[in-house]
Amino acid sequence: MTGRVPTWARVFGKVSFRGASGMVLAGFSIWLVSAVSGLWIEPWQVLVTSALCYLFLRVFLATNVVVQDFALMVAHDVNRPHVNPFEHVKEWERTLIFAQRYPDHFTDFAQQKLRALTAKRLSVRHHLNLADHPDESRALIGSELYDFLHDPTQTFPTRAEFDRYLSQIEKI
Repeated sequence: MTGRVPTWARVFGKVSFRGASGMVLAGFSIWLVSAVSGLWIEPWQVLVTSALCYLFLRVFLATNVVVQDFALMVAHDVNRPHVNPFEHVKEWERTLIFAQRYPDHFTDFAQQKLRALTAKRLSVRHHLNLADHPDESRALIGSELYDFLHDPTQTFPTRAEFDRYLSQIEKI
């Protein structure tokens, strides 16, 4: 019997303290409910019932039944994605709300994301790096947007300014 533990040993093996205390607590709960409702149950009946419940639980756990997540068992349609397609939009929205609520942290959060978005668009569409080619980048995106993205003291812009900056980024 080396290496492999038989099923009966896994079922009737060591009873843990949590299991024994759970069995006693379940038995006491059954007895208390029956006493309050006026039904008298002998203590040995409660003990046998809770021991059988515990044994059933141990047998169930010993069979190594794989319980899968219910969400994974649901079949997904081709037309209905199982991921949220608007997760990036919600992330941008949370970032902008935080930056608007705390204007001093605008450069730490929103401005960095806007700079990264602009740099990615420049590199994909025009093969320019925003940091390595500042003059060409300034000419393409405009000096107003370039200054907005690189000003470390910038706070959250007004709605009209922000719309103008976003439309300039979209034109890239």
